[in-house]
Amino acid sequence: MGADPDPIEEQHLGKYRIGRELGRGGFATVFAAEDTQLGRQVALKVLHPALMADPTFVQGFERDARAAAALEHPNIATIYELGQEGGRLFIAQQLLAGGTLGARIAQRSALPYPEAVRVTREIAAALDVAHAAGMVHRDVKPANILFNARDEAVLTDFGLVRAIEQSAVARSSAGGMVGTPAYMAPELWEDAPGGPEVDTYALGCVVFEMMTGQVLFAGATPPAVMRAHFSPRRFPERWPQGVPTEVRRVLERALDANPQARFASAGALAEALARAQPAAAPPTPQPPAPTRRRKSETDGAPRTRKGSRAKAPDDTADQAQTTRYQHRQTAVPTATREPEPPRDSKSTAGTIAGLPDWVPELVVVPAGPFLMGSSTNWWKPFNEYEMPQHTLVLPAYWIGRTEVTNAQFRPFVEGDGYTNQAYWTVDGWAWRVKRRVTQPSFWNDSQWNTPKQPVVGVTWYEAVAYCRWLSAQTGHPFRLPSEAEWEKAARGTDGRIWPWGNTWAKGRANTSEAGINRTTPVGQYPAGASPYGALDMAGNVYEWCATVWRKLYPYSVEDEWTTAYLKEKNENSFGTNRVYRGGSWNNDRTYARGGYRFYDLDVFTGSADNTHGLRVASSSSSS
Repeated sequence: MGADPDPIEEQHLGKYRIGRELGRGGFATVFAAEDTQLGRQVALKVLHPALMADPTFVQGFERDARAAAALEHPNIATIYELGQEGGRLFIAQQLLAGGTLGARIAQRSALPYPEAVRVTREIAAALDVAHAAGMVHRDVKPANILFNARDEAVLTDFGLVRAIEQSAVARSSAGGMVGTPAYMAPELWEDAPGGPEVDTYALGCVVFEMMTGQVLFAGATPPAVMRAHFSPRRFPERWPQGVPTEVRRVLERALDANPQARFASAGALAEALARAQPAAAPPTPQPPAPTRRRKSETDGAPRTRKGSRAKAPDDTADQAQTTRYQHRQTAVPTATREPEPPRDSKSTAGTIAGLPDWVPELVVVPAGPFLMGSSTNWWKPFNEYEMPQHTLVLPAYWIGRTEVTNAQFRPFVEGDGYTNQAYWTVDGWAWRVKRRVTQPSFWNDSQWNTPKQPVVGVTWYEAVAYCRWLSAQTGHPFRLPSEAEWEKAARGTDGRIWPWGNTWAKGRANTSEAGINRTTPVGQYPAGASPYGALDMAGNVYEWCATVWRKLYPYSVEDEWTTAYLKEKNENSFGTNRVYRGGSWNNDRTYARGGYRFYDLDVFTGSADNTHGLRVASSSSSS
């Protein structure tokens, strides 16, 4: 559709050297180009000249391009510049070399279920950020989803639809149709204003297409496509091999004709899809065997405050056991102890005297200064979140030696953790009741729920409730760490890049370089210990912090475990963005750095391939 664009004859557009054409649509042509001033490769979207004659379109396009440029998220294409040159309006944005989702589906016929879940999660995260900022995409489709060099899905073309809607010239060029018929929610066919629900609907259409290789709502003409959207017979009776039948129920809700009946957010759709796991899971890859210690290392194992040898966390209990843990109960099943991995000779670790073995083991981080943040631009365009590097002084505190395991989280699930409102924040309890949540996501999934694996699929709300529950059971003040506490525990005082030093070393962390492709039992990488003896602080699973995502550096120290702070909200209408740290098994070494910081909504559990857990902290070593 649209007017035939004039070709770009010249090899340059301002400072951009034009390369090959990447794509062409009714309103713009996209070229690979080089920013000759910065030496950066970009995707240059050049609008067709006919649209420049309409000042309404130009103003709307520029306004929405600026709004889209303010969206900062790894799954949203970064906009570098909006400009005009030689009578042409253009956008220079992130060049995504991995091709479109549409091309990938056409090449493979359909995507494997886990890959489709991953792509859904990544695009849903992008949409939730945009919706929180007041932006609706209105044209979510496989052609607008591209892949970066890390094979992460990235959403492009925010704001173009709204600019077209407000321009008579653009609407005429589009034949009166704004958007892509196969992915348009029913209310858009009736010219109703589209809110975030239309993007959730379109994402549901994309999910179906990824899993089946077929467009769900197809037709020879727009009216035929419209009739397909309103047809009650939408889904096949039998799904492709590897796609669980539960997906149908997820899509029925996502594609409900009533916008209010759909998922409350794109992230909620992604979570529901991730929970609809296939019945048969692939065998679990064997993690690396723990390093055997020499006798001298065993003899030098740290002691608890009472002088007895420190115990390993009791996370080998049989998950099938039916013991119910009641309020302040301390009895636990018998478990096999394993020798502790070696630690830095200066570290202090152990269980808290008199407490049950399912209480997470702690290591001490002494009082004093440390270097926080990064001096290197590691992660454009988000490097400013880590800069400037600065010195921060913290009092002494204790932090979990490992991430909280499934065995350590089980007493919370089987006790009164999900039924006692006293452990929850006000918003967290309302979320739990509304969603009828009684356990973490993936709690019953054999890929993620062995006793020694870190608990995954935990929202920030659940992480806070667990710490409060743990405090009530033990009489000891547990909490989530602040992100400053987490970073010092991971890096020590000297600003090292990874817990062990400034040189990446394979075999010291469960990241994508390890090739294991899922979480490993905690403590499997003793050579990756931090200076204080904390393990798995690089990779394995993202870890929630108490911190609200709003702090610029230099970091300000405050009490982040007060009722008032835990109730704080930022500008996100779908929840509050909270910091997570540490990277996951699905991330490369860049995300596993001690200085890496990012965020998710407090209601977000993650998905099976990119999920959240926790590590506890405390201001003291005993009650």
